[in-house]
Amino acid sequence: MDSRGKAAVLEMARRMGGDFVSGLALMVVLLVTGNIFLATGLGIAAGIAQIVWLKLRGRPVEPMQWGVLALVAVLGTATFITRDPRFVMAKLSIFMGGVGLLMLKPGWPSRYMPAAARERVPPSAVVVLGYVWAAAMFGVAIANLVVAHYASLRVWAVFSAFAPWTVVAILMAAPPLHFRRRAPSQVPAAPSDRRAA
Repeated sequence: MDSRGKAAVLEMARRMGGDFVSGLALMVVLLVTGNIFLATGLGIAAGIAQIVWLKLRGRPVEPMQWGVLALVAVLGTATFITRDPRFVMAKLSIFMGGVGLLMLKPGWPSRYMPAAARERVPPSAVVVLGYVWAAAMFGVAIANLVVAHYASLRVWAVFSAFAPWTVVAILMAAPPLHFRRRAPSQVPAAPSDRRAA
C-alpha cells in the first residue's frame, strides 16, 4: 500500500473512531476492567460528552453518531436492569446487528473517504461498499451468538475482544486497494492540429 493508500486508511479510521466514541469507550473499559457496568456507564457518558462537544462547537452530529450512542444507551440500560450474563454475552450481537442496520443507509461510506477518492469512485461502488460493511457486521453478530452459545466464557471473551476489530481492520484496509485498482487511467493528451502547409 502506497502513502496515499495509508493516508486514506488513517483518515477513514479517524472519522470512524469519531463516530464510534461511545462504543469504543465501552469496549476499552470492559477489556481493561472486566466490569460491564462501569464500561456501560462510561460508554454512555463518553457518547453524551461527544454530542455536547460537537453542539458547543457548532458542528453537525452525524446519524451514525446518534445511532451508536442510542445503541449503547439502550443496551446499557438493559444491562443494568437485567444483570444477566447471558444478555451481556449477546450484547455484542445486538450492538453489531444495530450497527449493521445503520450501515444499510446507501452511500454512508462517502463521509469517511478522502475527497480524491469520492471524485473518482462511482457512487454505485460506494453503495456496494456500504452493504459489504453491513453484511460483515451481521456476520460478526451471528458468529458471536454461536460462540456465546457453544464455547466457554473464556473463548467468548477472546472472540468478542478481537474478532470485531479484526473484521473492521480488514474492511478498512481493503477499499483503498480496490479503489486504486479501479482508478481511471490517464488519457493521453490529443496531439495539436497541424497547420496546413
